[in-house]
Formats: sequence, C-alpha cells, structure tokens
Amino acid sequence: MKGMPSTLSASVFLLSGSALAYEVMLVRLLAVTRFHHLAFMVLSLALLGYGVSGVLLARQRARLLGSFQAWFSGFAAMFATGTVCCFQLSQRIPVFPGEWVWSPFEALHLAALYLVLSLPFLAAACGVGLAYSARGTIAGSVYRADLLGAAAGCLGALPALWLPEAAGLWLPWSGGFAASALMVMPDRKGWAALLVSAALLGPAVNPEHAVRLITSPDKPLSIALSAEGVEILTDIFTPIGRITVTRNRLAPYRYAPGLSLAFQGSVGAQWGAFVDGGEAFMPLPTTPERTEAPTYLDYLPEALAYRLVSQPRVLVLEAPAMEHLARAFAGEARAVNVVLSNPGWRTLFEETRKSGPGRYLALPNVHLTVGAPRGFLRSAPRRYDLIVIGDPAPSALTPDHLHTVEAFGEALTRLSSGGILSVSGPSDLPPRACLRLLATAAAALHMSGVTHPEDRLVMIRSLRTVQLMITNGPLTPKDIAEIRSFCTDRRFDPVWFPGIEPAEANRWNRIDAPLFHDGALGILGSASERFPARYKFDVSPVFDNRPYFSHFIKPATLMEILSLRESGALGMLSFAEPVLAATLLQGIVISILFVWLPLRRFRATEDRRRAGVMVFMLGMGFMLAEFAVMEQLRLFLNEPVLATAVTLAVFLSMAGLGGGMTSRRSRDGTLRFSGFAALLTAGILVVYITALPPVLKVFMGAHPAVRTVLAMVLISPLATAMGLPFPLAVSALKTADTRAVPWAWGLNGCGSMIGPVLGMSIAVYGGGTWVFGAAILCYGTAFAAGLTPSISGTGRKQGETIQP
Repeated sequence: MKGMPSTLSASVFLLSGSALAYEVMLVRLLAVTRFHHLAFMVLSLALLGYGVSGVLLARQRARLLGSFQAWFSGFAAMFATGTVCCFQLSQRIPVFPGEWVWSPFEALHLAALYLVLSLPFLAAACGVGLAYSARGTIAGSVYRADLLGAAAGCLGALPALWLPEAAGLWLPWSGGFAASALMVMPDRKGWAALLVSAALLGPAVNPEHAVRLITSPDKPLSIALSAEGVEILTDIFTPIGRITVTRNRLAPYRYAPGLSLAFQGSVGAQWGAFVDGGEAFMPLPTTPERTEAPTYLDYLPEALAYRLVSQPRVLVLEAPAMEHLARAFAGEARAVNVVLSNPGWRTLFEETRKSGPGRYLALPNVHLTVGAPRGFLRSAPRRYDLIVIGDPAPSALTPDHLHTVEAFGEALTRLSSGGILSVSGPSDLPPRACLRLLATAAAALHMSGVTHPEDRLVMIRSLRTVQLMITNGPLTPKDIAEIRSFCTDRRFDPVWFPGIEPAEANRWNRIDAPLFHDGALGILGSASERFPARYKFDVSPVFDNRPYFSHFIKPATLMEILSLRESGALGMLSFAEPVLAATLLQGIVISILFVWLPLRRFRATEDRRRAGVMVFMLGMGFMLAEFAVMEQLRLFLNEPVLATAVTLAVFLSMAGLGGGMTSRRSRDGTLRFSGFAALLTAGILVVYITALPPVLKVFMGAHPAVRTVLAMVLISPLATAMGLPFPLAVSALKTADTRAVPWAWGLNGCGSMIGPVLGMSIAVYGGGTWVFGAAILCYGTAFAAGLTPSISGTGRKQGETIQP
C-alpha cells in the first residue's frame, strides 16, 4: 500500500494518545493513593500489556485481521472502559510492601495490582499492534501516528491533572471511545453514534464524584482521618501534588518535630497540611497573632541560626515555613521569602488570608514565590543572611536536587558575609542522613575553594531531628560559646562544631555510644576518604548526576538486614530498594512466561533469533535513553512535571516523524537498514553523554522559556534518530514473513517494559551517566544483531496483502 487510510491514522493517533494520557495520570493518582515508588513500579509493569499483546496478535492473527475494523474498534472500547473500571478495582487491592519480607505471599497483591492496571494497556496495545500487522509494509506511517498521538496525549494529560479526585480519567475514556467510533463510522453509523454517546456521557455525568480516590490505609492522611473529630478543610489538586488540610476539634494537632525535652509549655493548636496523603506534612497555625513569636519556637534546633544571626533576611526553600513567618510576624526576621514548587500552597494561603495562616502574606516583608528552588537560587536578585532547606526526600527512589553538592554550592553563593545555610534532617539510627548531609556539605565547601570545611560546619541533634548549619565564613569564639550555651540550655546534643569535646556529644538525648559524633569524625577527620567505604551504609556526597539522597543501602548491607529481620532490623529499610528489586525480577520472569515462551515457536532459526534480539534491545534502549535525558532535563528545567512533559512530547513526536521517514525503506527482507539506524543512534548517544551536561550547565541561568525551547532543540536530533530503527525492522520482517510483525511487537514491548525499571536501578546505584551507557550498549547490540544477511521464515504468500 502506498498510503495509510486517514481513518486508521486518526484512530491510531487517538488510541495511542489516550493510552499515554492514562499512563501520565496514573503516575499522579497512584502517588496520591499509594506511594511514589509504587506508582513508578506499577506503571513500568503496566507496559506488560504491550508485550502480551504481541502474543495475542501472533496466535489470533488471521482471525483478528479478518474483521480488522470490528476488532480495532472493540479493543479501543475495551481500553476506554478499562481506564475507569480497572482503576476503581485496583483501589480495592491492599498492597503493603512492609509485609513482603515477612510473608512473600503478600507480594501476590502487588501482582494483582499491576495485572489489573495493565489490562487497559493490553487493549490499547492490541489495537495499535493490529494496525502494525495489517499495514506492516508501511510500518513507518503507523509508527508516526502512534508516537505523534502519544506525544499529544502526554501534553493533553497535564491540564487534566488539575481536576479534583480522579476526574482526569475521563480524558482517556473519551479518547478511547472516540477512536473506536471513528474506526466503524463509515460502515456502522448506529454503532458509532452509540460509542460517541459513551465518550460524551462519562464526563458529563458528575465526573468529580464518579471516580473517588481511596487513600491507602497506611498513609498518614488515612490514619489522621480515622480519628474522631477530624474534618477536611480544603483539598487542592495540582500536577505536582495534592494538598489536603485537616483539623481535629477534639484533639488538635500540636506538631513540633525536634522540640527540646526542656520545653515545659504548650504548642498551639494547628491545622495539618498533608501532601499526597502524607509524603510531606506542614503544620499550620490556626490563629497567627502579631505579638511575640510562640515560645516553643525558641526550643527547636532551627532556633540556633537566629541566635547566631540577628534580624536576618531569610530565604526558605521547600521547608515548613510557619516558624520563620511567625518570626517575621513578631519582628524577629527582617524579611522572609518562601519558595515552594507546588502552586497549591499559594491557593491555600489565598483561601486563608482573612483567618488562618494566609494572614502572614499581608505583611510587607513576607513574600511567597511559586517555582523551583534551584531556579530561584540561580536568579535570586539579592543575598540572604539565612537560607533554610527542608528535610531530604524520604523515598530512596525520589530524585532530590535540593540536597546535592551543587545545590549547596549555589546556596552558599547567595549568602551574605557571615550568613548561614541551615538544613534539617532526620536523626536516624544507625546514623545515615546526618552523615550524608555532612559529607555533602563538606564537598560543597571544598568545591567553593574552602580548604578546611570542618571549621565552617555545625550540627546539633534532638531526639528526632538533626540540624546542619554551613557558615559563610569561619566561626568565631563568640559563635562557639553561643552554640555551647544553646545546646546546654535547650538540652540538644552537638554532633559537630570546631573544637567540640567528645564528652559534649552524648549528654541529653543519650544512646549507647556517641555514634553521631563518631560518624562526623569519620566524615570530617583525617580518614574521611576511607570512611564511606568502610561504613555499613552509603553516606557518600550526593551529586546532581545521582541525586537519590535517601538511598543508603549497600547490596551487602541489604542482605544483612534481611537476615536480621526477626531482630527488628527492617526499620532501617525504606522498602524502596526491595520494591525496585522485586519489580525488576518480576518483570524479567513475566516477560519470559507471558511473552518469550509463547512466542518461542516464531524464533526457530538463528536469523530469527537475531531479529528477536534486535527488536527487544530497541525497545529497552529507547526507554533507557528517554529516562536518561529526562533526568538531565529535570534539573535543567527546574520543574519535574515540565521536564517529563517536554521529554515525552519531544521524544515521541520526533521519533514518530523519524519513523514516518522510513516508509519506503527496507523492503528487501534484511535488517541492515535498521542496524545502521541503531548504530547512528548509539553514536549520537555517545555525543550526548559527553556534550549534553556541559551545554545545559552553560544555559542553566537563562529564562525558563529559553531553557524550554533549548531543551526541545537539543533532544530533537536524538529523538528523530531513535524513531528510525524499529519501523525499519518491522518493515523488513513484514517483507520476509507477515506473521513476524506481532512477534516483533511483543518482544519490543517486553524490552520497553524492562527498560524503565532497569534505568532506575542503574541511576540509583551508578548515576545518570551509566544509564546513557546502558542505552548505548542496547543500540550497539541491536546493530550487531542487524548484521545478519537475511531473515529466514516461511515467507509471505505471493500477493498476500491484508488491508483494514
């Protein structure tokens, strides 16, 4: 065929776009109802549907192609129905990762969860894969419609993330039914009208309450809502996070982490602000008054900075800001600028401006900025006396670009002479987070040209928290005396300051041994280069190339912890690492059982095995390269959601256009064109691994619009090249054997399913550069597999052409 029917092109576009929109929304919805690392895991395994669809298409090829329009329409309708129904069903499946170590059978709930969520993807993949099979000789045209639709779906899903509850799911619902109706519209107008009615009826009938979110019972928000007397004051949905504000009239919140045991007063009643059900929590005062700052604030570790710097100009970056706003209210801070990435906070403060925490914004010396903290640091117009950074991200799989060597270095450049960078963290046992904070701070000072960073670092601890302070200048004897006096009066234990005595380190919040001080000596002492390698946990400095601050578990330590689970050692696990390992293992096992083994009969010859390796590696390499670039742009664009949208949209659209350029190539039954395209992609990746980071660094301070356009321009050549190999391989396989197309589709989906999980594993343990290297290896392997001179098979019957 020389062309592709417009109805089929539009239907593939709509179906693929709806599937991608569903995937983007699931990431956000599962982060709210479950946990962030489960959202990543489930969506990676949801790509199982694309692999299994190849099995179904390979076994039922003749039957499905015999009634192409009906089956394509049916698959699209099944996808649309499944987006809402399967998500509702998945919310009833209990998944508690903490129980897996005790009872491996509990992991079956996880298997049920991702199998249920993969069903809509299976239906969509069957529809798109059927189009590849029917029009295999113009695979590039199908590929173009597929990926351009996916790019449009990715961008279209972003506005839907502002909708309350799960109302955004009606977008893929409508898109799926529209694709179904469009396919049968010319011949079955009555059926098409019914499908169009279904597409419009779902969003029209009370969408906000039709699909309600059910938060997992082990999340802090669910626990808080189970108490008597609690009520929800407001619920704000944004693409970055859901903010739920609650209060309890019977037992008001009185939250002050790190509060000194010497405090004898009362913490005032508060509201509780939960982000994504408890991934982050911010206490909000109910009735702020412009008098003195609440007494308890002077009994928190953060108060030490106000002892060392009088009347500071304060910058708060992604941290609970109420303490600093209260000090501005009482005149103890000259000015306070709060930077929060979630726009929902501005909405909340605006709603409570008359009565509640929003009253703080009425002060002329208080400013709220919504944006990325790193971006604000680069463009801040003034210097600050005190810069405050909140706790590190709790999940080991969450990239945290605010607690890296580069971030601390940028913050130091914005400090006035004698200013302080104050960073909070958990007081965990054995010490992990505090030691990594010290190591990261020391590396940042070294990078800034300070030869003795230990002379500019202070760390104190309470029972639950630690507070790190980095000074922009040497500490004076007066400062040291103030630190000692503050710790003695408030019953805090110093972990480190210049001249600390070992006897001072473990006096008030006593443990069996001064582990925190001993660790600080290891990090900052003469054996600092050897200490991280000897320590049980990974406490090495965190850099932008590997920004997973809360990943402390070394492989050997993980096995030791699991062996001591009956002794209470599991408390040291975040469960992100076991989830990641289980995801990768299950992905491999499922790929073998549900894709490779059923398709084995199509791989009887050596040449066919080479073709299988090629399409598998192309799928895995595509996802690895996409993941690596997305991690680079996450920091460059300063907005995670924007980085995800730009990366996916550009990769998918440009790869689709690249695939469309292949329509007239590789019809001679060989894979050499696909192999050379894979080699070209590998070569471009080699250039990117060396040239992309320095180029992005040069333009890091440019205007956000300039950076967005530059990012799109920079990744377009790579994305276009990545769109060439797979359609060329499919065209070659179609020429040799028409039955090989669903086989190739299944193996490519299988590689795509494993790619994101493997990419995350490599990024956590090795960094983004290693992910680029893995992608290069995949494309290089695909090139080697494409050197086979021909693809043997039963061949296509003379004149056989299957049309939709």
